[in-house]
Order: sequence, then C-alpha cells, then structure tokens
Amino acid sequence: MASETEFKVLTVNLGLLRLRVLGIKEVFANPPYAHERLPAICEVLKELASSDNCPDVIALQEIYECGHFKAVKKALSATHPHTARKQPSMLSPLRYHNALGFLSKHPLTDTEFDLFSANVKLEKVMGTKGALITTMALPNPSGGVDLVKLINVHLTAGGTSHPEDASCDTVREDQIKECLVSDPDLFLGDFNTGPEASAANYEFALEAGYACGYREAGGKDGAIEGATWDPLNPLNMGGVHAECPPQRVDHVLRKTTGPMKDWRVVKTELMFKEPIVDITHGKCSGTKVTITDHYGMLFHFKHTPGMAEKPMASVI
Repeated sequence: MASETEFKVLTVNLGLLRLRVLGIKEVFANPPYAHERLPAICEVLKELASSDNCPDVIALQEIYECGHFKAVKKALSATHPHTARKQPSMLSPLRYHNALGFLSKHPLTDTEFDLFSANVKLEKVMGTKGALITTMALPNPSGGVDLVKLINVHLTAGGTSHPEDASCDTVREDQIKECLVSDPDLFLGDFNTGPEASAANYEFALEAGYACGYREAGGKDGAIEGATWDPLNPLNMGGVHAECPPQRVDHVLRKTTGPMKDWRVVKTELMFKEPIVDITHGKCSGTKVTITDHYGMLFHFKHTPGMAEKPMASVI
C-alpha cells in the first residue's frame, strides 16, 4: 500500500477495438488478437497490482466491451475494488462504447461521462468520444483525504483523416477545451498528441495550468524510451497508423493548483513492452506479441510541499 506521501497512477490504452457480426464472428480488429491478448492483460495487471509497484489508480482506454471490462475488474477485485465506467443511455446501441474505465484502491464518487460536442464525422457517427470524470478520495499526509477530480480521455485520432491533419488538430483542441471546463486535478489518458505528434495540442493543455508528469520526472521529448506508441511494434505494423513516428501520446497531466499543487511526479516507467502473448494465426503467427499496441506509463507521485514548479517547456 502506498504511503500517505506517495502514490502511483497507471494509464494504458488496451487496444481492444473489434467488430463482430451478431456478436460472434470477428470481421475487423485494430489492433488484432483481442481474444488472445485479454487473458494476458488480466494476468499482467493482476501481477502488477500484487507487486510493490501497485498503482493506486488505473486509467484504461479502448476497453469497449462490457465483458472485457468485467474480466479486468474481476482480476483486480482484491486490490482495486473501486471502479468507474459510464455510457450515455440515450445513444444508439450501434455506436461503440466510449471504452474508458478507472480501477482504484481508493473510493471513487460522482462519476460522470461528458460526450464531446467536437468530433470528426466517423467518430461522431460510430463512436462515443468524451471524458470519463470521477473523484478519488486520496489519503493525504495530514491523515485526512483530498478529493481529487480525475478525467480520463481518448482524444480523436482523426477517423478517416490523418491524425495530424489540421482539421483533426482543431477538433482535438476543442475536445481539450471541453475537458478543461470540468477543471480536473489529474487529466490523463490517450491524448493522441504529444511532443512528437500534433505538439500544439499537447502544449495547449499544458498552458492551461498543467504540468506534464513525464517532463516533471526528467523525461526528454523525442526519446524512444518514452514513446508509448511505436510503429515497429508488430501489432502496429501494417495498421491504419503504421506510417506515424514513435510518439508519447499517453499522459498524466497534473494541475499546478488545488489538491495536487504539492505533489510532483518523481519517476515514470514505460510498462508492458515484453512480447508474452503466443499467436498461432494471422500476420504474427508463430510469434509472441505485447498485451496491447500502446505501452503503459506508470507515474510515481511524491508529496513535496514548498517545491517550486518546473517550467514545462520542451526538454530535448
């Protein structure tokens, strides 16, 4: 269990998008092998939760199916009994779930889902892009709890457009603006933007009063060891974004005022890079793949009252 002066946050895109006819026959998946990867996802997250590196809260993206979320929830029930997941009831059942979720060691309350008004056409018709909002009761060094508002997102990747197309950048900035209205203390998830891709979107979020956890811990922009998405991962090779460069698009941003003002990210770890899932068919037949097409990022927070904020300019 984390002390009252330390806590950890994990964000990971699980890449479980697929289309099945009549809920049975899979006709599309991006990335592939969801069926093979899900048991490994559950096992790896359970092992992490049982270790000294156990995250206090886990933010998941691209976990679309209720059955998949239930499987992960069951695997972590002993360590992360508090969960948050919500889908607007008025939407067509033909639209994909927003695919966002939280699992936490600490109580979560006031869970909401805010549907984005800004979106690209394909995702507006078939998806449910928005922000999953919840409040975590985080133990503090004074022996009480701080109510920390969390927002988990998976911002647009462009739909049928290139993710760095100018029109996509405009939509993504508008989605960030919609999130900022809710004034999160921790703003996290898959932003589909970072120093290596649509950097203006990423910097826009920081300019609103947020510190980048990776930079805060001394991470360097453009460093391959910080890339959470890599086109050379076999799950991404030949995929719809295979031409994109390695990039750090999965973030935890800390608001520099409010309950997080005296916390700092002192360390980050890139997670789940080992290929451990046996594949017996398709393009990766006879090999092992990673549990997802993104790498997770684990953020170590430490309570450091009185420490000055670091400038959040690009670190190269």
